[in-house]
Amino acid sequence: MFPSRLNFIRDVSLFLFALSLSFQTGLKLDTSQAYYFGFLTDYFIFSIHIADILILILSLTFLKIDIRQIKYKKIAHTHLLLVSSTIVLVSAWIISNPNHKLLLFGLIRIFLFLLTVFVIKKICKTKIQTTKTLQIISTGIISGLIISISIGLVQFTSGLSPNIPLIGSYSFSSSTPNIATSYFLDHKFLRAYGTTPHPNILSALIVFGIALLSFTMFIKKQKPNFAYIFSLGILLLGIIISFSRTGILMLAIFFLVRIKKSFPNYNKYFVLISILVLGLVLSLISGLTLQSKSITERFELNLVGFKIFIDSPFFGVGVGNYLVGAQNYFFQSFNLRLFQPPHNAIILFLTEYGLVGVFIVVLAIFRPLVLLFQSQSKLSQYLLIPILLAFMFGSLFDHYFLTQFQTNYILAIVFGLILVSNKMLDWK
Repeated sequence: MFPSRLNFIRDVSLFLFALSLSFQTGLKLDTSQAYYFGFLTDYFIFSIHIADILILILSLTFLKIDIRQIKYKKIAHTHLLLVSSTIVLVSAWIISNPNHKLLLFGLIRIFLFLLTVFVIKKICKTKIQTTKTLQIISTGIISGLIISISIGLVQFTSGLSPNIPLIGSYSFSSSTPNIATSYFLDHKFLRAYGTTPHPNILSALIVFGIALLSFTMFIKKQKPNFAYIFSLGILLLGIIISFSRTGILMLAIFFLVRIKKSFPNYNKYFVLISILVLGLVLSLISGLTLQSKSITERFELNLVGFKIFIDSPFFGVGVGNYLVGAQNYFFQSFNLRLFQPPHNAIILFLTEYGLVGVFIVVLAIFRPLVLLFQSQSKLSQYLLIPILLAFMFGSLFDHYFLTQFQTNYILAIVFGLILVSNKMLDWK
């Protein structure tokens, strides 16, 4: 009886966890540092989200540590080097005196990320358990996205966002300062936010949702039914009304890698040319050029990040402390709207973690990634490698893969599945 109750708690918690990733609602714990230069800066607000609570519940339920095994088990040299390097890095951040509140919050986010990785690894012990877990996560993600995209459709068609704070939809319009808008044939419109903080985050969630949807249908070996076609149609509509060029290209990369073994060369070339044409059409109808603000401002922000990295190459400025360190690098008359991280997650990581942080990450993920790309399992070839490459591409054009809890958790789920896939031979 007890195991069945435990499984029920796991399944419900997993579903709610996946569902909550579409919603940005959270409890603000500390707003004392939220105002810099006289305006609200979201990156300095400490918040707790439903997903944080649910992953803690899952970890307390399923992560059991046997102290005796730790005591008598020989510690690998790689693990020892990993732990010692991490201690050196965190100590350097504390000594260099970054903003300690921001540092603590950043470390908590890292802890929750790692916790999610190990929870997914713990739950997915066999092919059957992994299949069930993926189906639950897929159902939760897509259910949340259908709600979010419905809100996004209202935003896109009316130019107004309904105020429903419970699910993370707040009141704004296409004329709100610094809101994401675009143009279609000289007509200005509000890009769909849904219930997320930005259209690019919505599109990243949609790409992950489509990846899960296509994979779960693939492993069940079912023909597309009404629910599948309806869900796929809603998700595709969502990524279109978000008008996220990065999101559309991420989706194209996912499908290009996903179908690479199923198509003859001339068809692959046709798909590649179609993607390039789609990107060109999007650029033309939105008026995007090399002189557009969307590109020039990204270049300026990335250049600031690169300068900070050059000045603090080894330990960085500390996790969560980028904007604190960046204050002295912006020119005096800069546009307040540009007081934000570089729009490149790799540059942001370098500036906050430095070369020591890069060394730690490479040490931790090098072997799992090598095994992943060597693996011929369906889980690796049809879900993990395509979505990982798509997200790597997306990280070159935005910082949200490091700064938002939704994308943090998606990456944690992916890395948890990577650790599973490397040990699961029955997926072949």
